[in-house]
Amino acid sequence: MYYIVLGFYSTLFPFLGSGPVWPTYETNPVCKENWMWNVLLLNNLLSHKKLCLFPTWHLACEMQLFIISPIFLILLMRKPKIGYILIFLGISGSC
Repeated sequence: MYYIVLGFYSTLFPFLGSGPVWPTYETNPVCKENWMWNVLLLNNLLSHKKLCLFPTWHLACEMQLFIISPIFLILLMRKPKIGYILIFLGISGSC
């Protein structure tokens, strides 16, 4: 669904309206430059001025955490001391 909305917003949306205020609702020109960041779910690494669909930055964060979390869980199961150290470093680094 995310990719359908992204594709619609960056391609067809500008052609669906008209009127004096339509240019304010038209597609962000940044979408044409940075669309691949959204497809790869890395758009949270860009500056907020370069985001195509601003409300979707959290989807990228959640997907990255979903991919990284098994590493921490495996370490916690096999080597708890190293796992806790890495979790502590991750939390400290995010502050």
